[in-house]
Amino acid sequence: GWNPAPNLPSVEALAISDDRNTVYAGGFFTQIGALPRNYIAAIDAASGVATSWNPGTNGYVRGLTLNGNVLYAIGNFTLVAGQARTQIARFNGDGTLDATWDPAPDNAAVKALVVTAGTAFVGGQFLHIGGQPYAYLAALDASAGSSGASLPWNPVSHSDVYAIAVAGSLVYVGGTFAQIGGQARANIAAIDASSGLATGWNPMAGGTVVYTIAVVGARVYVAGDFTTMAGQSRSGLAALGLAASTTVPGAPTIGAASAIGKDHATISFAPPADNGGSAIISYTVSCTASSIATTVASGSASPITITGLTYLATYACSVQANNAVGSSLPSATIDFTPGDLIFSDGFDGS
Repeated sequence: GWNPAPNLPSVEALAISDDRNTVYAGGFFTQIGALPRNYIAAIDAASGVATSWNPGTNGYVRGLTLNGNVLYAIGNFTLVAGQARTQIARFNGDGTLDATWDPAPDNAAVKALVVTAGTAFVGGQFLHIGGQPYAYLAALDASAGSSGASLPWNPVSHSDVYAIAVAGSLVYVGGTFAQIGGQARANIAAIDASSGLATGWNPMAGGTVVYTIAVVGARVYVAGDFTTMAGQSRSGLAALGLAASTTVPGAPTIGAASAIGKDHATISFAPPADNGGSAIISYTVSCTASSIATTVASGSASPITITGLTYLATYACSVQANNAVGSSLPSATIDFTPGDLIFSDGFDGS
């Protein structure tokens, strides 16, 4: 029968070519059958014999991903085919190492990789990748001829990412984080593939880590070290419904600050162009001044009156929009002093 016979029984990764003729394998082995193959190999799908392809790495391979005939590898290596590559590498369709694509993470583990539509989503323990200080989760340029530079997509995970699955406009991620995409999320989240913001989907894995996520049809399958999921008892395995494509709203446009008396003012603004796919529930105005506690007020529409200000103090005020998912980024600020009447760019919120 089919028996490639690696010399060590720890094979970590497999990928199968589109024509089903080749099985790519990665792991801890240094031989396939009697042939030397350091940590990565291509095996004939019919015979089980290693092909002549033999790039070799200097450390084990934990993951393999094919995008068409282009192969990506992640693992604990710093050399691939004799060239410097840290934790992640790409091979051309002819099997040669891609000479230009080198995201060069900071020698911390890359744990997950998914490639789709010219973008490589990567997760792990890194703090810097693709020339940017993007921690734990990033999107790399995977287009032909690219260098693997980080794209301007930065969900800002606060800890390790072990799992990634892409479905439509959403990137499902799992790991050990408590916050990601601007929201509190316990080890699992759905991130908008364009904005990098977390959607309202929040099953909250009650445990230490989510290791694997797979999206099949209308279900999200999850594996890890947890005992509850979405408030239900689930031991290490769970199935969830898909996330809706909703995120926090965009930032409102600040308008004018109009002082009323010595200790309060009205702040006008325009609603955000994008409500995140969920209706705006409220707005929050925050005014800060040097050595004075921030003053906050809420309302359902412009303008909002804010009280408790300090006379003659110079304040910088901004506004955030809130929907069912969470709060937007703050708007630009407008400066004013109680007692003055200031307009910004002629906009008065009407």
